[in-house]
Amino acid sequence: MQTRRLPLLALFLIACQPAGAPSVGVGPAEASVATPDGAPAKAATTTATGPVAAPKLAEMGEGACASASLALAPETVVARVNGAPVTYEGLGVEAREMEQQALSTYCREVQKIRDNAARMAVEEKLLDAAAAAQGVDLDTFLKGQIESRAPEPSEGEIEAFYNENKTPEAPALELVRDQVVGAMMEGRQQKAYFSLMGELRTGAAVEMSLPDVRPPALKIEQPPYAPSFGGADAQVEVVEFSDFECPYCARAGEVVGEIKKKFGDRVRFSYRHFPLSFHPNAKPAAEHAQCAQEQGKFWEMHDAIFARQRELGGDGLRVAATQAGLDLELLDRCMESGRARQQVEQDMAKGAEIGVRGTPSFYINGYPFEANPDALEAAIADALARAAGA
Repeated sequence: MQTRRLPLLALFLIACQPAGAPSVGVGPAEASVATPDGAPAKAATTTATGPVAAPKLAEMGEGACASASLALAPETVVARVNGAPVTYEGLGVEAREMEQQALSTYCREVQKIRDNAARMAVEEKLLDAAAAAQGVDLDTFLKGQIESRAPEPSEGEIEAFYNENKTPEAPALELVRDQVVGAMMEGRQQKAYFSLMGELRTGAAVEMSLPDVRPPALKIEQPPYAPSFGGADAQVEVVEFSDFECPYCARAGEVVGEIKKKFGDRVRFSYRHFPLSFHPNAKPAAEHAQCAQEQGKFWEMHDAIFARQRELGGDGLRVAATQAGLDLELLDRCMESGRARQQVEQDMAKGAEIGVRGTPSFYINGYPFEANPDALEAAIADALARAAGA
């Protein structure tokens, strides 16, 4: 059966990526920049130097994914050379680890396909019910909701967006105005859709019972220095690896604020640093933020840094610290001690260990979240529903 879908319902992965990272679909979400030829360029396509370490393999535990294994017994003969046997065990540890990785990838991709399909089916029913309640068809209902939640930008908003995202080589605004408006509207429509679905899910009894065939969750221990909020005993834990110069991380920061308001102590959220090498101010910003953490003002500094994301060079970080209400003398002592630098480097090492490929990267209960940050609320709601039904 063919389902009804509008283009704006597609999910996009929005991230700043280093070199060597796998290709992902990047959505504009009000982040496209006009290029000299008039075509919008995605701000996440800049590359970094240096490879990203592959994730360490978790041991395959019992469960659906492990039962899908096609592993051979160690003594299985896979070849003979002049009558002498070559066993599976003789193929070496590397071959077995690659096989395990392939199985892990397979199970993760199967789960992702099923999760997306199940979520779309749930959303279809919620939308159908909401449309029926208003006595209109689905397309009319959805069009009206999106238009009311995503108004056309004003001239002032268009100019501000263009100035914030333009490159030095960008043509004049009047030459690319339609493309700028298109990029803004696409981002607004995506956000409006996720907002609508969040409201519809909140007012409905949604029970998810899809079997979980994912490989074991990653272990992401939270060090005492990591900024966090939420209940210590929350059943859902969200970890974000972020970069203060990544434009998509700034948008994700707004989503995180919304999550804090909506879920409260039901979710434990932790922030980890993963400054990318092609963002020169990202690591100093992360270190300043960790020093703010020592003063109990990490989130104030977090917001102040993102608010001046394009002005972090020079005395930009000091201005942000003043805006965040930091004691500048204590800040200087902290920076000179090297504690913050060590903490940021520990976060970077952990990110590389578990396979972070770009920012922002979210993990929900140890599983990577691979979609638009605006869909994070729905994913957390699903995780809470799973925890409640466990």
